[in-house]
Amino acid sequence: MTNETYDYDANCRHWPDVAGSFPVGTLEFEVTDPIRGSQYAPEPTVSRRLYVRGWYPAGNVTGHRRRPYFTGAEIDTVPVMSLQLLRQPPAALRNAVGLQSNAFVEAPPADGLFPVVVFNHGYLSYPAQHTALFEHLAANGYVVLSVGHPWESGGIVYPNGDAITGSPRILEDMMRIGQALGAMAAYAAPTLRAQLDAFRDYVKILRTTSAGRLAPVWRDDVYFVLDRLEENDVPAASSVAAIIDHERRGYMGKSFGAYIAGMLAQGDPRSRGVVHLDGGLWSYELADTELRTPFMTLGSYVWED
Repeated sequence: MTNETYDYDANCRHWPDVAGSFPVGTLEFEVTDPIRGSQYAPEPTVSRRLYVRGWYPAGNVTGHRRRPYFTGAEIDTVPVMSLQLLRQPPAALRNAVGLQSNAFVEAPPADGLFPVVVFNHGYLSYPAQHTALFEHLAANGYVVLSVGHPWESGGIVYPNGDAITGSPRILEDMMRIGQALGAMAAYAAPTLRAQLDAFRDYVKILRTTSAGRLAPVWRDDVYFVLDRLEENDVPAASSVAAIIDHERRGYMGKSFGAYIAGMLAQGDPRSRGVVHLDGGLWSYELADTELRTPFMTLGSYVWED
């Protein structure tokens, strides 16, 4: 496949409509954890600068513009690592700059308290990875927060315009994990017992890579964001913080982020459940564990009966 023959319009032809009781608002903000660093930055940092994008039930959206899937500033940064990992052209999503979503930028929130769902994207992906799903949830009465993990997301453009991309070291780790024979055995064995037996060897590989080291880091990123919002300690997000019902929390994730969602629910007594999208065991914390909340996993078998 060459760039000349690639159908750049195929990924960006139509944005799905949303149906629900509320219009959808969206905003982005950042919070900095001053006591935890980012070891995969080009020069390790002494703090963690977390990007957060939110979708929420909105009130009156008159006068507020719709948010495009990608802005012009984001298109050359945010999806590039994901596309590289998927062996797609760097500009595969270039036409998404003109693709208007259903969410209105910084629209006032609706009145009331709403449950919150926190999403973690896949490794080297980006916070807007499942925007259409987030809009659907927001239109039906949920606040959705998606966290960008610095240097471990594919790319981030902060609200002030600062841009960072994912670490090449993490891309190398992903390639290494994908080539490991233990990876297939850990997920493709026909019984749970066989998968757990294979996982013992596979976890040794994971522990030598970023995937085996960053699971608790991503978990703590989310807890930090939720703590700051519950204390209404994020001025840029104070209006949305005020409508979150922290007694009704849920966690959702994709791939590596799905594993993080499970970890978050295990450690949060206020969690009401987990939605696990195409995930797996990326570290040891949840191996052979009795889960404490409802847990819905969506994926597919890689073997046939």
